[in-house]
Amino acid sequence: MLEVYLSISIIIGLIIIYDGYLIIKNQGVIGIGQFAMITSTIEFLWAIVSIVALFALEFQNWQVLIPALYITHNILGWVYGFWLESKSPTEKIDKVVVPLWYAKFGFNFGVVFTFGCVLVQYHMYS
Repeated sequence: MLEVYLSISIIIGLIIIYDGYLIIKNQGVIGIGQFAMITSTIEFLWAIVSIVALFALEFQNWQVLIPALYITHNILGWVYGFWLESKSPTEKIDKVVVPLWYAKFGFNFGVVFTFGCVLVQYHMYS
């Protein structure tokens, strides 16, 4: 089951990378559309799966960093998102703007997370 979790985590990491790339390409603007809703939902659901995996799967030593890092990143993202939203006007908007440094951080997290998952799987089979 750990192999399945890691394999899907690689896909999730690639989604995070692509999402980050799009946000950076758009200078920090996140359009409120179907794609953003789908990726946000997938990433949120994977955080729940990661919480369950953290307690249900048997991770060896540093392998536990994979779900722990993902959960931490997701929680911090939600907290930062709520904080950004609280600072914006209350009028209805059709896009969200995040600082470019945060978009780059998200992109880089996706790269590190994906690489970490690949590395863990590689060490499981070597």
